[in-house]
Amino acid sequence: MSIVIAIQAASAEPAAASHSDPKPNTVRAWYMDTVADATLYNMGCAQADRVDADTDPDVGVVILAFGAPREVDPETTRNGASMFSTNASEWRSTAQIADGAKEYSRGFWNCLDEPASSVSYTLALGISNLYPSAWTGTRIAEHGQAWGIMVRDVREYQNDRGFSAAIQAAGAADIEPAWGGPTKTRRWVDAFDAVANSGLLWNFGSADGCPRFGEGGTNCANGWEQGDLHYVSWGAPAGVPAPQIYRNDGVQAEQWVLISKWGIQNTGTGPMGFRGPLSQQGACNQVGCDASLDNTPAQAWNQMVEKMDARPATVVDMSYSIDIRWRNP
Repeated sequence: MSIVIAIQAASAEPAAASHSDPKPNTVRAWYMDTVADATLYNMGCAQADRVDADTDPDVGVVILAFGAPREVDPETTRNGASMFSTNASEWRSTAQIADGAKEYSRGFWNCLDEPASSVSYTLALGISNLYPSAWTGTRIAEHGQAWGIMVRDVREYQNDRGFSAAIQAAGAADIEPAWGGPTKTRRWVDAFDAVANSGLLWNFGSADGCPRFGEGGTNCANGWEQGDLHYVSWGAPAGVPAPQIYRNDGVQAEQWVLISKWGIQNTGTGPMGFRGPLSQQGACNQVGCDASLDNTPAQAWNQMVEKMDARPATVVDMSYSIDIRWRNP
């Protein structure tokens, strides 16, 4: 599972690290349980402090994951997120999430001592594709559009106050085949993408059931194909891949490299532009996890490098190392 807020390049695409370079310092992503203004402001301030202290890189992405799509008020069809809770009173609307993201941005800007010209962060606001079972494709598209409008609203706030010189909002999605089917997920992604100026959409999800090295075919879990995952991660105009690389055995890296290879062979778009892997060591240390799924950020990075090297046409220069944890375990 991953739901993320990502901090990415604020304007132009950041310079990529050399493929042979060691991984950059790791930036934290967060499973969120609140959108309280003071909490988000303090989180943004703490991130700026880590940048100033050179604990975190000057260029990075922070993913804030807010859970699964939800209808916060059925009478008004307000869109929102579950905040990882089954209690409807704890779900939050896109307007409330936007307010929290604005406070994160304000905290980051106010506490940053380094010149804004040397810092470029993306704040990625994340949701999953674990849609309510009763939702139709049309209802799912409505949520995708609302999420894109929310991201656009935060970007406009950042632009109006000059914050975008150092931090700019984007969308993020923890897309996992086991959760939602490909047709509904594509509709959400396309609806997000259709909203003007909604920014990029970072997929920090998995490739459940997709082929690994030595396996044939294109089938993945739950009716997905490699081509579907390629589309939502890279083929769609907003798509940016930051794949989950949790497994110790390297299978997830193999799956994503083969999805990139599929794209080279079938779309003519070249290799997928992997921005960097997502690990979950922080969350595992907090609440425990399967011992086979506790890659360190370095292990996740090295697996991606190794597996891309094994399929040279897929090699790209990654820029970010991301590790997710719970805000309040």
